[in-house]
Amino acid sequence: EMIAPSDLVGVPLLVSRRELVQKELAAWFGDYYDKLEIAATYNLILNAANMVRNHMGAALGFFMGHLADGLRFVPLHPPL
Repeated sequence: EMIAPSDLVGVPLLVSRRELVQKELAAWFGDYYDKLEIAATYNLILNAANMVRNHMGAALGFFMGHLADGLRFVPLHPPL
């Protein structure tokens, strides 16, 4: 499965606090960006993984490998 920008409208999102990453995501989301629900920002992906495990939202980030224990990684489409 893959996730498209429209799939994430209405989903609480956890996104990186880094401005460069936020700008890249805004470009990827295009017209959907203004419709997003940003629930929280994070500095460390481990913190985001813990927030996902506690049902705070879906994290946008790179594949988390061993940190993803119990989580599912779904690639973005189109790829970012």
